[in-house]
Amino acid sequence: MRAGSSKVGTTPDGKASYEVENPKAMLPSRAVKSPVAGDARLNLLVKQSAGGVKFHSLGTGSSVGAIRASSVSTATPAADGRKVAEARWSAPKLFEGGGDLANTQEPDWIYVTRSGSNPTSFSTPNNKSLNGDGSVNKDFVVGRYAYQVYDVSGLLDANVAGYGTSAPALNVARKGSLVWADVSVLSSGSTGLSKLAEWRHAGSWSNPLDDLIRPWGETNGWLRAPIIAGKSDNLFLGRRDLIAYQKRNPTLISEAALPYLSTDPRELSQPSWAPTSDAGGAFDYKSKKDDASSVNRRIAGVRVLSSFTRRDGSKAETGEPLIRNRFPLSKLKAFTDGDRSEIQRYFGLSPALEAGGRVLAWKHDNALNGSIRKLDEVASENREPDFFEMLRAGVLEGSVANSMASNGFFQDIGRDNKDSYQIYRIGASIIDQWDSDDDPTVIQFGEVNPLTGVRVDDAIGVENLPYFHFIGESRFRRRDIAAPPNDSTAATFLTFQLWNPHKNAAQGRISAGAYRIAFSGKSYMEWNTSTAAGYTDPGYTPYRRTSPVRTSTFATDYIQFNVSTGTNSFAQPLYLKPGTAGATSAKPIDTINGSAPVIGYNVGEVEAPYTSA
Repeated sequence: MRAGSSKVGTTPDGKASYEVENPKAMLPSRAVKSPVAGDARLNLLVKQSAGGVKFHSLGTGSSVGAIRASSVSTATPAADGRKVAEARWSAPKLFEGGGDLANTQEPDWIYVTRSGSNPTSFSTPNNKSLNGDGSVNKDFVVGRYAYQVYDVSGLLDANVAGYGTSAPALNVARKGSLVWADVSVLSSGSTGLSKLAEWRHAGSWSNPLDDLIRPWGETNGWLRAPIIAGKSDNLFLGRRDLIAYQKRNPTLISEAALPYLSTDPRELSQPSWAPTSDAGGAFDYKSKKDDASSVNRRIAGVRVLSSFTRRDGSKAETGEPLIRNRFPLSKLKAFTDGDRSEIQRYFGLSPALEAGGRVLAWKHDNALNGSIRKLDEVASENREPDFFEMLRAGVLEGSVANSMASNGFFQDIGRDNKDSYQIYRIGASIIDQWDSDDDPTVIQFGEVNPLTGVRVDDAIGVENLPYFHFIGESRFRRRDIAAPPNDSTAATFLTFQLWNPHKNAAQGRISAGAYRIAFSGKSYMEWNTSTAAGYTDPGYTPYRRTSPVRTSTFATDYIQFNVSTGTNSFAQPLYLKPGTAGATSAKPIDTINGSAPVIGYNVGEVEAPYTSA
């Protein structure tokens, strides 16, 4: 691994810390005989003692390791005729399709002398215990060995994977844990693997399996079996134990399934991500990855400043990496469970607005002046980063907070150019992708509008719902109030087109029923009276009158429409007007009836009577 890495520091216990620069250095470098390299059955076999073969291919000079193996194959009988049986090399049952190694594929012997050297050829000096003068011969071969190494990192853990026939269908479909892997597809003769799961959970199967995943799978890394009512679950202690179980229960696990199963495929959960390139200007990510003020830090370079207790109860020592584990996405389940303590602990969120026992909006308690903290700021608080702080550290700063050069109709530039707002939206959408409802997750952001008392910049997740596809601004004479020439009232309406852009719009989980577009705030309308060129309204006397200010509240000012099936699922853009999707307005001023009916929000009205130019 050193051949593809650079040293970046030392841990508190004196161990060197390396940053991988060549991704291949993180993987086992295959060093096997040529006949093995060309055999697809042996893909898991990554190293064997082989004469003339370098230990790994990335390094140069001495960094490739000494070539220790001789050219003498273990398939070659000894002087007394004995040799290693072919079945010994296939005993781990990791060859796809089974079978043994051919003679040309078996590993070679490594000889060991008294001095510890490894001669690659066996000659006369190696077989004499004493030299001619009676002194001890240091080159005398005192033993030999051979080896094979397998990469089992991608195999399913037989102590975890698989579920019984009574497992909840919803949890099985989500595949949120290795427990819910469908091990029955591993081989045609392993249809009884669900029975294996029930044997494995002999003491706990009467309890909901889902309840065991968090306390045992995450806290203990599946290394201990739970004891319930004095009964312990079963556990494979090693691969030999698994193979012995298969031999005794061939109807539950076929031998053909063994190359896909392991018993301890543990991996380091600590992230090692770091920016790999510079984007120029203010976004030289790679060059600034170790700057304390950088948003996108080299994760392993952010260190604990003062010891504290981590979320899992372990102690974080000064100088060790602040982020020791990847964020457990299984914690998203806290939102479906309604576990507010877990939500606060891992996401830094607490309820900001509630109704009927439901949280309508969350606030991010760990934010600093409305902004998500950077990792150096988190480290200064002697704690682990939460979900949103991890997201901000991993999303390149220049890829978010993009906006128009100037404000548009909705005056949203002050919101869109804030990276924390975009990160909150990404995080809220991840939460909404996980949960089973179609209620968007709302995270409070921005300032409160002094006119309405409402936050207009809240970060909201994406759900399978109808959205505003188009908001139109139109002006009408109120002929439903009076006929020409007495229809002197001119009104400005905001009208709405809704659309569910998701491919599976018709399968949305939104309940059938009535929904509302509600309004809150103050509005009015002005009509320009300037007589300068370009401002005169041809045929009419120009007016400038401000209509009375309209004050609206969510409870009294709204458009109501119905969601059912078919057209009303809004799988296609649908313009709301009276009678469409059962649309009605709470106040008469928001509807114009007649041959061309209109429904929307009446911003304001002015008197504009007909007058000859």
